[in-house]
Amino acid sequence: MSTEFVIEVNNLKRENDTILKQAIQDVLKKLNVNISVDNLEIEECGETKSAIIYLQSIDEVREINDSINNTGFKFTQIATPYKKISAKRIQSKRPSTVYVYEEYLGDETRHREFKEGGGNIEENFLRTGQKRCLANYACGIVNNREKGTVYVGVNDKGRVVGLRCNHEKRDRIRRRIAQIMKCDLNPPLSTIHYSVKFVPVHRTDGYESGDIFVLEITFYTVDKFNQLYTVNGDVYQKSDACLFGPLRPAEILEWEAQIRHKQIKEARNIELQEKIEKYEIDKVEKERVIGMFKQLNEEEKQLREQKELSFKRKKEEFDKEVSKLKEILEEKERSFRRKNDQLMAESEEKEKELKDIYNQMSEEEKRIRKRELSFKHKKEEFDIEVSRLKQIQEDKERSFKRKNDQLIAEREKERKLKDIYNQMREEEKILGEEKEMSFKRKKEEFEIEVSRLKQIHEENEKSFRRNTDQLIAEREEKERKLQDEYNKINEEEIILREEMELSFKKKKELFDEEVSRLKQIHEAKERSFRRNTDQLIAEREETGKKIVDEKRLREEKEKENYLLQREKSALVKENKTLIQKSKVCVIM
Repeated sequence: MSTEFVIEVNNLKRENDTILKQAIQDVLKKLNVNISVDNLEIEECGETKSAIIYLQSIDEVREINDSINNTGFKFTQIATPYKKISAKRIQSKRPSTVYVYEEYLGDETRHREFKEGGGNIEENFLRTGQKRCLANYACGIVNNREKGTVYVGVNDKGRVVGLRCNHEKRDRIRRRIAQIMKCDLNPPLSTIHYSVKFVPVHRTDGYESGDIFVLEITFYTVDKFNQLYTVNGDVYQKSDACLFGPLRPAEILEWEAQIRHKQIKEARNIELQEKIEKYEIDKVEKERVIGMFKQLNEEEKQLREQKELSFKRKKEEFDKEVSKLKEILEEKERSFRRKNDQLMAESEEKEKELKDIYNQMSEEEKRIRKRELSFKHKKEEFDIEVSRLKQIQEDKERSFKRKNDQLIAEREKERKLKDIYNQMREEEKILGEEKEMSFKRKKEEFEIEVSRLKQIHEENEKSFRRNTDQLIAEREEKERKLQDEYNKINEEEIILREEMELSFKKKKELFDEEVSRLKQIHEAKERSFRRNTDQLIAEREETGKKIVDEKRLREEKEKENYLLQREKSALVKENKTLIQKSKVCVIM
């Protein structure tokens, strides 16, 4: 059983349930609470009725409780005359909205009808013209002028078996039921007089139940019941565990006569009850007038004895009370002014503190900008250093190209020497033995020169390779260092920006929280000041009204005393005349 969001409203009118539900809905709409008919239940409570209301939130419960309990006499739409309605939160009386497979729901009655719903329900049970269709049962239940429900998915033994239908089929069934109520019943049945609900069915044996539901079609009492409902011109009546119909004309006339007799009896009971209530009210009013008249006579006697004394005493007490109230009012006004001045001083002080915080935040922002500028300068210096290193690298590459060109020139010389050598060999063949010695000498010199050139060439190649490897290593090392420095600078920049953003956000949040807190304090103090001022004004007006009422009462009592004295003097005169007449009669 749920214990949340349920309230009970007592001392309601003894009206038709549908009319009372509609009136309760209208009252709750004035309180800005919208509910459906399914979330309202009406119960009998002797001479009155009570309503069980299921709400969506605890705020709605508080709103309804406060409004009804404070001004219960004003809701004349639903309240019993001369009785104040009241509301209270209770435990939910609504049963579970889930059926268990093969659960026992009891026996069929005139208020309940069970249908297993086997086969195609749309072609069988929901097709008007069949012997036992929904239209006939709806006609029989509504004609009983009582609430009733048709359960589809429950067998004749009262056991839940369920009805398998997916979302699309459920929509089709709802549309078909609405069509039956609108077209097949005469007169048509409005949607406020019936409800359609699919209650899921669960199995406890572990099998998957799927889309299995029990279809509940509930019919409510019709508020204006002037004629019997018919289906294709036939009249039906629902009794315990069976449906009678179509009824014969004589049975229909007898039933209509019984309904009219019952309506007349109910109307007479209502009229008699109203007369009894009116008689009791008049009796109480007469007793109150008699008692008031007796009390006025007693007060008249007391006033005659102590009129002047009581008037003076009351006047003195009244003057004292007025002076006291004036002093209290002045004191409260002074305290309110002091509080208002204090509030203004506190608000000014808080504004100054907020301005200081804002200035501090602006200074912090300036320092952050300076750090950004210094970071930009460092970045520019880093870019200059990178360009300078690139220039050095280019110079080294140009020197490397020059040396390479020199090496190529030496190789060209070597090729030329080889050509000279070949030429000399040819000359050697031509010159013969004469020049053999000179040629040998020249050949040796040439070989020495060639070996020297080869040695120089090898040394140049080695130095060139060493220089090239060194340059490549230095270049890679510098590039790595530059990349590390660049990554480090980027990380520092990211960290710095994050710190700046976090600090700025935190300060801004603190600033906003402080501003909102100060605004709330200021608004609360203003509200309290206004409430106190309104209270003082109300007290002042109430005291003024009391003064006026007391003056009016004094004047009325004086007038009544004057009239009573005149009546008394007239009675005395009449008595004297009667006595004189009686004496004259005696003498005669």
